Amino acid sequence: MRKDSVLDFPKGPIRFAAGDGEAEANQTVIEREARILASVREGIPEAWRRFYRIIYRDTYMRLLPLAESLAREGATPASLLAWFQDFSYTRTGSLADFQSPLACVLSSTGDCDSLGLAYVILLHQLGYNAILMVSSEYSHAMAAVDIPVRP
Repeated sequence: MRKDSVLDFPKGPIRFAAGDGEAEANQTVIEREARILASVREGIPEAWRRFYRIIYRDTYMRLLPLAESLAREGATPASLLAWFQDFSYTRTGSLADFQSPLACVLSSTGDCDSLGLAYVILLHQLGYNAILMVSSEYSHAMAAVDIPVRP
């Protein structure tokens, strides 16, 4: 069963229906991957890439209905960024310390990497090139987007 939510987007309210338990299922994948990551002793950079890649793949289709609604409203990278920047900064405190990107958009909360990944996924779905950059040295993440220049 799908639960209808109304999200407070800067250009106006956006309706988004997510299935019951989808955010929890997304979080289960995240925590499983965190357990795998915690056991890695060699190949740490590749293990981190795998962690984010698996979460991206698990989240992509879960956020597609939202991206479709955002596209109908004319969302841009700037309007999405303004929306995400109004979210509350929170950390999960779990092993992964990473909130489901689906839960981020439903609750308007998250930390730098969970919000950054949600932003990147939505940008990809809207047709923009974007990447998530993660620094283990600074314990920080940020998204970068390639916005074409129009003459």
